Amino acid sequence: MKPEIDANGVQIQTFEEIFNQLVADYKTIYGNDINVEVDSPDGQRIAIESKALLDLQTYGAIMYNEMDPDLADGLSLERLIKYSGMQRRPASLSQVDVDIETDRSLTLNEGYKVEDDIGQIWLTDSSIPLLLGSNTVTLFAENFGAVEGLANTVTEPVTIISGILSVNNPAAATVGQDEETDPELRVRRILSLKNPATSTTGGLFSVLGNLPNVTALQIYENDTDFYDGVLLLDAHSLWIIIQGGSVDDIAEAIVKNKTGGTGLKGDTEGTYQEFIELANGL
Repeated sequence: MKPEIDANGVQIQTFEEIFNQLVADYKTIYGNDINVEVDSPDGQRIAIESKALLDLQTYGAIMYNEMDPDLADGLSLERLIKYSGMQRRPASLSQVDVDIETDRSLTLNEGYKVEDDIGQIWLTDSSIPLLLGSNTVTLFAENFGAVEGLANTVTEPVTIISGILSVNNPAAATVGQDEETDPELRVRRILSLKNPATSTTGGLFSVLGNLPNVTALQIYENDTDFYDGVLLLDAHSLWIIIQGGSVDDIAEAIVKNKTGGTGLKGDTEGTYQEFIELANGL
C-alpha cells in the first residue's frame, strides 16, 4: 500500500511496508545481491530512511486529523471550537469558609495560608480586615482543580499572625473543577450543535452547559400527560439539575429557551433584567 487520501481519510504505510519498498528500490539500482540485512551498512541506512519517511507520513496524517474537531487534540481543538463560539473550560479553585477567632482587630494580608490535615494549602486572595472575636473568611486552594477539603480539617495556620487564636472550617470545601479534557470538550461541542433547535431539551442542555462555571448538568423530561412516579415529575415538566454557575444566569437561560407552558421542578429562584429596544419614534 502507498500513502494516499481516500474516502476513509489519510492512509499511511507501516514501517515494514516502507522498508520493503526501499529494499526493492535499492535492489533495482544496485542489483539483487546487495546486502540489506539489518546489521549491514545498507540495511541500517534503509532503516533510517524508512523511519524518516514513516515520521513524515505520520505528521501528515496528524495534520489532516487536526482539521477535524472530532479528532483534533489540545491547541488544535481549541482553535477549531472557536468557530462554534466555544472555549475550553479552565480549571477553577476550590474554596472553603473558615471561622477565624481573634483577640484583637487585625488584617490578613493577601496570601495568608492555612494547612489542612493532609498538607494541602488554603489561602486568601486579597487583604481582609478582621474584628475582635469570630470572623468568617473564604480561603482558596493553592492549586487549581478538584481539591477536596473535609469539614474541620483546615485548622493549621502556616502564616503566623499575633492575635489569631484558632482557625477551623465547620463545613466541607466547595470543590473546584479540573480543566476540561479533550474528550469532554468534544462531547460538549457536539451537544452545542443542538443550539439552533429551539425549545427542545437538547437545545436547553446545550445553552445551560455553555454557561460560565457550570461543571455538571442533567435534565429529566416528562413529556407525557401523566405524573411520573419514578422521577416525581409532573406531566409536561422538566427537572433541571445543575452544579456550578450563577443562579440568575441559569434562570435567564431556562426562561428564554424552554417551551412555553412547560413546568419546572424545584424551588430555586433567580432574577434577570430583560431589555426591550423600542424603534425610534415610538
